[in-house]
Amino acid sequence: EGVLRYQFLHHPPMLRGRVTGDGLPIEGATVLLFSAKSVERLIDRVEDMLPQGELPDVEALIAEIRSILEGFRSGAKGTRTDAEGRYEFRGIEPSGYVILTIAKEWLFRYGDVVSLAEGRTETLDVNLNRGGSIAGRVVNPQGIGLPGISVVAEYRPPGAAGIGKIVRRLLRLVDGEFLKGPFEEKTAEDGSFHL
Repeated sequence: EGVLRYQFLHHPPMLRGRVTGDGLPIEGATVLLFSAKSVERLIDRVEDMLPQGELPDVEALIAEIRSILEGFRSGAKGTRTDAEGRYEFRGIEPSGYVILTIAKEWLFRYGDVVSLAEGRTETLDVNLNRGGSIAGRVVNPQGIGLPGISVVAEYRPPGAAGIGKIVRRLLRLVDGEFLKGPFEEKTAEDGSFHL
């Protein structure tokens, strides 16, 4: 324990930076590192699963992809920002990493890449843009709110309305939404929700 504490205190951070939005620090933002090699393997694996001409069992394919993505997410290294928006990573393996930054009420940012080497400290400052919200109420035909209903907001590029459930879900691979997960909430007792 003493050796690990010594190494932690006496080795410089390998990656540090600040997360800001509107020019101000964002406290409590989550910064996740994903090995660049594991991202490449993930993309190859998912591409290999895509159907080649025949109609797939869509539900089984989605379930398999979801399982793969959950395993991928669990391999991330993460930290949270302090009151000044600062974060740092110490004691991680020197390698290339893809970074995902998430903060409540801000649009997530994915795709920053950093190469870390032993004995060097890299700095990556991240500026997030303010996100929007969706609110409403789910009611029955009589206008009574329905509690416990799942409401999901899903990314769809312009013109993608009719391309199918599986393709829409796979499109999330392009922009990193799969790493964060869908924007989902259960309705309150009165049927209201806020995403």
